[in-house]
Amino acid sequence: MDENEKKEILGLIEKAGREAYECDTPVPLYLGPAHCGNPTEPGEGVDEMIMLPRALLKWELVFCLRADGDSMNGLQIEDGDMLRVEAGRTVHDNDVVVAWLDGEVTVKSYVTDEDGARWLVPANDDYEPICLEEKMNWRILGVVTSVEKQQLRMKTGDAMKRIRRTKDTAQVPLTNEMINEAVEEISQQVNSRRKWIGVYRQLKERKAEWATDYDKFCENVEILLPGHNFLPNKRELQRMDVMSFAKPVRYWDRNDAPVTGTRFDEYLLVAERFGRLLREKQGKNRVKTGRKNSRFS
Repeated sequence: MDENEKKEILGLIEKAGREAYECDTPVPLYLGPAHCGNPTEPGEGVDEMIMLPRALLKWELVFCLRADGDSMNGLQIEDGDMLRVEAGRTVHDNDVVVAWLDGEVTVKSYVTDEDGARWLVPANDDYEPICLEEKMNWRILGVVTSVEKQQLRMKTGDAMKRIRRTKDTAQVPLTNEMINEAVEEISQQVNSRRKWIGVYRQLKERKAEWATDYDKFCENVEILLPGHNFLPNKRELQRMDVMSFAKPVRYWDRNDAPVTGTRFDEYLLVAERFGRLLREKQGKNRVKTGRKNSRFS
């Protein structure tokens, strides 16, 4: 890429309101990992050089290391993450540092206690803090200034637990009793006949007999809430059951709706709140009947 092409690209980025920097400075990536656990011997030599913008390298020496272990996971520094380290920087209490200790390297938080003693403190209760005593041979190699995640991943157990909960809830039949309770609760937020469209759409999506059509829905609401000031009627529901409002609520789109602006938000709020109420009723019934997967409970 020649200089003219670089200037053109940087100009386009700046016009979009973003700061643009050219990655023009090589920074060493060391072979040895920064061990997030008990101290370990560092590797030798440089694994590779990576390019960073000169404007962002405020200190004389910057180097990069990969985190190894789990002692700092309380600060979201996890195994495999890339650590950007600035050497020669003034170290302050609670800074995350790369420390050299009796010939070994480790990553910890640097802390001074009330007695003036200096410590290297992990962010994981499975590991003990290390008191830096006079007899030890130690120094701070640099301060960790940023962390680049190797890959954002959710733990399998957490993901499966959420999936199982959703599946178990879906397996609980939506009864008229649940619907009645949810309709009674949501009715307090319905201050217009037309806002019943969100309630109707949620029940239609679930193929509930309570709302097989407009007439059935209006009849059931009137029986349940005879004194409500804004009872639904077929005409108003038909007017609102168009465009994206004729689709499941998750597909409602403010750019494709029969109402606009804050009114759209009000309609969506009622619809989403009613959906949550239905799921809560199903979830409570699942707990009462003991339908839980022991693997994830």
